[in-house]
Amino acid sequence: TPETGLGVGALYVLCDGNYSLNNSTLALYDANEEQWDKDFFQSMAGRKLGDTGNDLQRYGDKVYIVMTASSQIEVLNARTGEPIKQISLFDGAVARQPRYLAFWDNKAYVCSFDGTVARIDTASLSVEALTSVGRHPDGLSAANGKLYVANSGGLDFGDALGYDNTVSIVDLSTFNECGRLTVGLNPYRVKTDDRGYVWVTCRGNYADESGSLWCLDS
Repeated sequence: TPETGLGVGALYVLCDGNYSLNNSTLALYDANEEQWDKDFFQSMAGRKLGDTGNDLQRYGDKVYIVMTASSQIEVLNARTGEPIKQISLFDGAVARQPRYLAFWDNKAYVCSFDGTVARIDTASLSVEALTSVGRHPDGLSAANGKLYVANSGGLDFGDALGYDNTVSIVDLSTFNECGRLTVGLNPYRVKTDDRGYVWVTCRGNYADESGSLWCLDS
């Protein structure tokens, strides 16, 4: 929200659109005027947002939007919605396919389906480093100086490897993986609570293994 307070300010809503159709949108609800701008980003930027919006988070005075198929992080001014920068996440010409964001100590961390996590400086908005984790990471959260990254293995569905069932632990002081924990099949979203516990939802295999919820003590 560009402003805070009951009944004032605005609310950003990311609509992911359809994969490969380049029809993601960012809507804005103006609480003061009680009006919607259903394609706020295009009206501000004069261009489309991109393909498959997957995550939107505010950190400080900026909003970060993860565009998976476009392989971009779109950064906006949180109070005005004006675009500041596009951060590309490619390995040469190959899209890394970013999925989710987490923040720690003025850095943004982005997991991508290519098995990497990127560290972005929130002042310069530049990619500082990459580190490798497990297969097709699909969620992450920070706690006590570490990242917890859900390795879904989701793109190997139907192959011999199948879904993964691990969470990579990345030490943020070295930005290297320092361990893995076994959880349920096909881990997905990861969230940290105010006591430092890390919660992981696992989707199972949509057949004979059901979803599950795990709590990790950071």
